[in-house]
Amino acid sequence: MESKEGQALKQLWRLNSDVARVWEWLKDNQKEFSQEVFGPPFLTCSVKDPRYSDLIQAVLQQDDFFCFTTQNTRDLKRLNHQIYKELKVSAAVRASERPLSSYQPPIPREQLAEMGFDGYILDFLEGPEPVLAMLCANRNIHASLVSLKDITDDQAEQARQNPRIGQFVVGRRCYRTTRRPDLGPSAVSTRVTVVQKGRYWTDQPVDEGEKAGVQRRINELEQQLAEFETQTKAAFSKLKQLRIERGDIDKAIVRSRILCTGICYVVY
Repeated sequence: MESKEGQALKQLWRLNSDVARVWEWLKDNQKEFSQEVFGPPFLTCSVKDPRYSDLIQAVLQQDDFFCFTTQNTRDLKRLNHQIYKELKVSAAVRASERPLSSYQPPIPREQLAEMGFDGYILDFLEGPEPVLAMLCANRNIHASLVSLKDITDDQAEQARQNPRIGQFVVGRRCYRTTRRPDLGPSAVSTRVTVVQKGRYWTDQPVDEGEKAGVQRRINELEQQLAEFETQTKAAFSKLKQLRIERGDIDKAIVRSRILCTGICYVVY
Protein backbone atom coordinates (compact mmCIF):
# COMPACT_ATOMS: atom_id res chain seq x y z
CA MET A 1 0.00 0.00 0.00
CA GLU A 2 2.95 2.36 0.51
CA SER A 3 4.58 1.83 -2.92
CA LYS A 4 3.67 4.23 -5.70
CA GLU A 5 2.91 1.38 -8.10
CA GLY A 6 0.75 -0.41 -5.54
CA GLN A 7 -1.27 2.70 -4.77
CA ALA A 8 -1.75 3.47 -8.48
CA LEU A 9 -2.97 -0.07 -9.20
CA LYS A 10 -5.32 0.07 -6.22
CA GLN A 11 -6.69 3.37 -7.49
CA LEU A 12 -7.08 1.93 -11.00
CA TRP A 13 -9.28 -0.88 -9.65
CA ARG A 14 -11.45 1.77 -8.02
CA LEU A 15 -11.60 4.07 -11.07
CA ASN A 16 -11.91 1.51 -13.88
CA SER A 17 -12.10 -2.16 -12.93
CA ASP A 18 -12.38 -3.26 -16.58
CA VAL A 19 -9.02 -1.68 -17.43
CA ALA A 20 -7.51 -3.12 -14.25
CA ARG A 21 -8.63 -6.63 -15.28
CA VAL A 22 -7.09 -6.23 -18.72
CA TRP A 23 -3.85 -4.97 -17.18
CA GLU A 24 -3.64 -7.95 -14.80
CA TRP A 25 -4.15 -10.31 -17.75
CA LEU A 26 -1.66 -8.45 -19.92
CA LYS A 27 1.13 -8.63 -17.35
CA ASP A 28 0.99 -12.44 -17.50
CA ASN A 29 0.48 -12.75 -21.26
CA GLN A 30 2.89 -10.37 -22.98
CA LYS A 31 4.35 -13.35 -24.85
CA GLU A 32 1.18 -13.56 -26.93
CA PHE A 33 2.09 -10.34 -28.75
CA SER A 34 4.77 -9.68 -31.35
CA GLN A 35 5.90 -6.47 -29.59
CA GLU A 36 5.53 -5.12 -26.09
CA VAL A 37 2.06 -3.85 -25.26
CA PHE A 38 1.92 -0.98 -22.78
CA GLY A 39 -0.54 -0.40 -19.99
CA PRO A 40 -2.63 2.75 -19.59
CA PRO A 41 -0.82 6.10 -19.18
CA PHE A 42 -2.45 6.34 -15.76
CA LEU A 43 0.01 3.62 -14.69
CA THR A 44 2.89 3.91 -17.14
CA CYS A 45 3.36 7.68 -17.29
CA SER A 46 3.98 10.37 -14.71
CA VAL A 47 4.44 14.13 -14.48
CA LYS A 48 8.03 15.22 -13.96
CA ASP A 49 7.02 18.32 -12.01
CA PRO A 50 3.78 18.02 -9.99
CA ARG A 51 3.12 21.75 -10.44
CA TYR A 52 2.19 21.01 -14.05
CA SER A 53 -0.10 18.06 -13.31
CA ASP A 54 -3.42 19.96 -13.44
CA LEU A 55 -2.39 21.87 -16.56
CA ILE A 56 -1.38 18.72 -18.41
CA GLN A 57 -4.55 16.90 -17.49
CA ALA A 58 -6.59 19.82 -18.80
CA VAL A 59 -5.72 18.90 -22.41
CA LEU A 60 -6.28 15.16 -22.01
CA GLN A 61 -9.54 13.23 -22.04
CA GLN A 62 -10.51 10.38 -19.77
CA ASP A 63 -9.85 7.69 -22.40
CA ASP A 64 -6.31 9.01 -22.75
CA PHE A 65 -5.53 7.90 -19.22
CA PHE A 66 -6.97 4.40 -19.51
CA CYS A 67 -6.20 3.22 -23.05
CA PHE A 68 -3.67 0.49 -23.88
CA THR A 69 -0.94 1.05 -26.47
CA THR A 70 0.26 -1.49 -29.01
CA GLN A 71 3.09 -0.96 -31.49
CA ASN A 72 1.31 -2.49 -34.50
CA THR A 73 -2.22 -3.11 -35.72
CA ARG A 74 -1.95 -6.91 -35.49
CA ASP A 75 -1.34 -6.74 -31.76
CA LEU A 76 -4.14 -4.18 -31.49
CA LYS A 77 -6.58 -6.65 -33.05
CA ARG A 78 -5.30 -9.46 -30.81
CA LEU A 79 -5.79 -7.40 -27.66
CA ASN A 80 -9.21 -6.17 -28.73
CA HIS A 81 -10.28 -9.78 -29.26
CA GLN A 82 -9.10 -10.68 -25.77
CA ILE A 83 -10.84 -7.69 -24.22
CA TYR A 84 -14.24 -8.03 -25.88
CA LYS A 85 -14.50 -11.75 -26.66
CA GLU A 86 -12.58 -13.44 -23.86
CA LEU A 87 -12.58 -11.10 -20.86
CA LYS A 88 -15.89 -9.54 -21.94
CA VAL A 89 -15.00 -6.09 -20.61
CA SER A 90 -14.59 -2.65 -22.15
CA ALA A 91 -11.22 -0.95 -22.67
CA ALA A 92 -9.71 1.24 -25.39
CA VAL A 93 -6.66 0.17 -27.41
CA ARG A 94 -4.61 2.42 -29.68
CA ALA A 95 -1.77 1.53 -32.03
CA SER A 96 1.37 3.67 -31.94
CA GLU A 97 3.44 2.83 -35.00
CA ARG A 98 5.36 6.10 -35.44
CA PRO A 99 8.45 6.73 -33.32
CA LEU A 100 8.33 9.53 -30.77
CA SER A 101 11.14 11.32 -32.62
CA SER A 102 8.82 11.86 -35.60
CA TYR A 103 6.68 14.29 -33.56
CA GLN A 104 8.59 17.55 -33.76
CA PRO A 105 7.60 20.76 -31.96
CA PRO A 106 6.13 23.47 -34.19
CA ILE A 107 8.21 26.23 -32.56
CA PRO A 108 11.85 25.82 -31.45
CA ARG A 109 12.01 25.47 -27.68
CA GLU A 110 14.51 28.30 -27.34
CA GLN A 111 11.84 30.71 -28.62
CA LEU A 112 9.15 29.68 -26.14
CA ALA A 113 10.45 31.81 -23.27
CA GLU A 114 10.00 34.96 -25.38
CA MET A 115 6.39 33.92 -25.93
CA GLY A 116 5.86 33.45 -22.17
CA PHE A 117 5.73 29.63 -22.16
CA ASP A 118 7.69 27.10 -20.10
CA GLY A 119 7.64 24.41 -22.75
CA TYR A 120 5.47 21.79 -24.40
CA ILE A 121 3.33 19.35 -22.44
CA LEU A 122 5.50 16.52 -23.76
CA ASP A 123 8.48 18.11 -21.98
CA PHE A 124 6.86 17.56 -18.59
CA LEU A 125 5.72 13.96 -19.08
CA GLU A 126 7.79 10.82 -18.73
CA GLY A 127 6.90 7.30 -19.74
CA PRO A 128 7.51 4.68 -22.45
CA GLU A 129 8.18 6.30 -25.82
CA PRO A 130 5.38 4.42 -27.66
CA VAL A 131 2.87 5.66 -25.06
CA LEU A 132 4.09 9.25 -25.35
CA ALA A 133 3.97 8.93 -29.14
CA MET A 134 0.37 7.74 -28.86
CA LEU A 135 -0.51 10.85 -26.84
CA CYS A 136 1.24 13.00 -29.45
CA ALA A 137 -0.82 11.41 -32.21
CA ASN A 138 -4.11 11.74 -30.35
CA ARG A 139 -3.72 14.92 -28.27
CA ASN A 140 -0.79 16.77 -29.88
CA ILE A 141 1.08 17.03 -26.59
CA HIS A 142 4.24 17.80 -28.60
CA ALA A 143 2.53 20.93 -29.94
CA SER A 144 0.58 21.99 -26.83
CA LEU A 145 2.20 24.84 -24.91
CA VAL A 146 2.12 25.24 -21.14
CA SER A 147 3.05 27.89 -18.61
CA LEU A 148 2.59 28.07 -14.86
CA LYS A 149 2.19 31.83 -15.01
CA ASP A 150 -0.27 33.92 -16.96
CA ILE A 151 0.89 35.52 -20.20
CA THR A 152 0.00 38.82 -21.76
CA ASP A 153 -2.88 39.25 -24.19
CA ASP A 154 -0.39 39.87 -26.99
CA GLN A 155 1.45 36.62 -26.21
CA ALA A 156 -1.83 34.70 -26.08
CA GLU A 157 -2.86 36.18 -29.44
CA GLN A 158 0.51 35.25 -30.96
CA ALA A 159 0.03 31.64 -29.88
CA ARG A 160 -3.61 31.64 -30.98
CA GLN A 161 -2.76 32.85 -34.47
CA ASN A 162 -0.07 30.22 -35.01
CA PRO A 163 -1.75 27.54 -37.21
CA ARG A 164 0.43 24.81 -35.72
CA ILE A 165 -0.65 25.53 -32.14
CA GLY A 166 -4.03 24.01 -31.37
CA GLN A 167 -4.10 24.46 -27.63
CA PHE A 168 -2.13 25.97 -24.78
CA VAL A 169 -2.54 26.16 -21.02
CA VAL A 170 -1.41 29.13 -18.95
CA GLY A 171 -2.02 29.74 -15.27
CA ARG A 172 -5.47 28.31 -14.66
CA ARG A 173 -6.82 28.79 -18.19
CA CYS A 174 -6.87 26.37 -21.12
CA TYR A 175 -7.14 27.77 -24.67
CA ARG A 176 -8.41 25.56 -27.50
CA THR A 177 -8.32 27.02 -30.99
CA THR A 178 -10.48 25.79 -33.87
CA ARG A 179 -9.74 26.77 -37.47
CA ARG A 180 -11.87 26.53 -40.63
CA PRO A 181 -9.44 26.72 -43.58
CA ASP A 182 -12.35 26.45 -45.99
CA LEU A 183 -13.70 29.77 -44.68
CA GLY A 184 -10.43 31.65 -44.87
CA PRO A 185 -7.59 32.59 -42.51
CA SER A 186 -9.85 34.74 -40.34
CA ALA A 187 -12.13 31.82 -39.44
CA VAL A 188 -10.48 31.20 -36.10
CA SER A 189 -12.31 30.67 -32.83
CA THR A 190 -10.86 30.04 -29.39
CA ARG A 191 -12.57 28.45 -26.43
CA VAL A 192 -11.22 29.32 -22.99
CA THR A 193 -11.94 27.07 -20.00
CA VAL A 194 -10.82 27.09 -16.38
CA VAL A 195 -8.30 24.41 -15.42
CA GLN A 196 -9.84 22.05 -12.90
CA LYS A 197 -8.10 20.02 -10.24
CA GLY A 198 -6.72 16.88 -11.89
CA ARG A 199 -8.02 13.50 -10.81
CA TYR A 200 -5.00 11.50 -11.89
CA TRP A 201 -1.22 11.51 -11.51
CA THR A 202 -1.45 12.78 -7.96
CA ASP A 203 0.59 11.55 -5.02
CA GLN A 204 -2.18 10.43 -2.74
CA PRO A 205 -1.16 9.74 0.87
CA VAL A 206 -1.72 6.29 2.25
CA ASP A 207 -5.19 5.85 3.73
CA GLU A 208 -4.15 5.29 7.34
CA GLY A 209 -7.56 3.93 8.31
CA GLU A 210 -7.52 1.36 5.53
CA LYS A 211 -3.88 0.57 6.23
CA ALA A 212 -4.72 -0.06 9.90
CA GLY A 213 -7.60 -2.34 8.89
CA VAL A 214 -5.32 -4.34 6.59
CA GLN A 215 -2.71 -4.58 9.35
CA ARG A 216 -5.34 -5.88 11.79
CA ARG A 217 -6.31 -8.53 9.28
CA ILE A 218 -2.65 -9.47 8.80
CA ASN A 219 -2.24 -9.79 12.58
CA GLU A 220 -5.33 -12.00 12.80
CA LEU A 221 -4.07 -14.26 10.02
CA GLU A 222 -0.61 -14.45 11.59
CA GLN A 223 -2.19 -15.47 14.89
CA GLN A 224 -4.28 -18.12 13.13
CA LEU A 225 -1.18 -19.34 11.36
CA ALA A 226 0.74 -19.58 14.65
CA GLU A 227 -2.13 -21.58 16.20
CA PHE A 228 -2.25 -23.82 13.16
CA GLU A 229 1.51 -24.42 13.33
CA THR A 230 1.20 -25.30 17.05
CA GLN A 231 -1.63 -27.73 16.29
CA THR A 232 0.38 -29.20 13.42
CA LYS A 233 3.42 -29.77 15.63
CA ALA A 234 1.22 -31.45 18.24
CA ALA A 235 -0.40 -33.61 15.58
CA PHE A 236 2.98 -34.67 14.16
CA SER A 237 4.22 -35.45 17.68
CA LYS A 238 1.12 -37.57 18.31
CA LEU A 239 1.56 -39.28 14.93
CA LYS A 240 5.17 -40.08 15.79
CA GLN A 241 4.09 -41.58 19.11
CA LEU A 242 1.38 -43.64 17.42
CA ARG A 243 3.90 -44.96 14.91
CA ILE A 244 6.17 -46.00 17.77
CA GLU A 245 3.26 -47.73 19.51
CA ARG A 246 2.27 -49.40 16.26
CA GLY A 247 5.82 -50.64 15.84
CA ASP A 248 5.74 -52.13 19.32
CA ILE A 249 2.40 -53.78 18.57
CA ASP A 250 3.71 -55.19 15.28
CA LYS A 251 6.73 -56.61 17.08
CA ALA A 252 4.48 -58.14 19.73
CA ILE A 253 2.32 -59.72 17.03
CA VAL A 254 5.38 -61.19 15.34
CA ARG A 255 6.64 -62.63 18.64
CA SER A 256 3.23 -64.08 19.37
CA ARG A 257 3.10 -65.75 15.95
CA ILE A 258 6.57 -67.20 16.41
CA LEU A 259 5.68 -68.47 19.86
CA CYS A 260 2.40 -69.92 18.61
CA THR A 261 4.14 -71.61 15.68
CA GLY A 262 6.71 -73.13 18.03
CA ILE A 263 4.06 -74.48 20.37
CA CYS A 264 2.08 -75.96 17.51
CA TYR A 265 5.23 -77.64 16.15
CA VAL A 266 6.02 -79.23 19.52
CA VAL A 267 2.50 -80.54 19.93
CA TYR A 268 2.54 -81.99 16.46
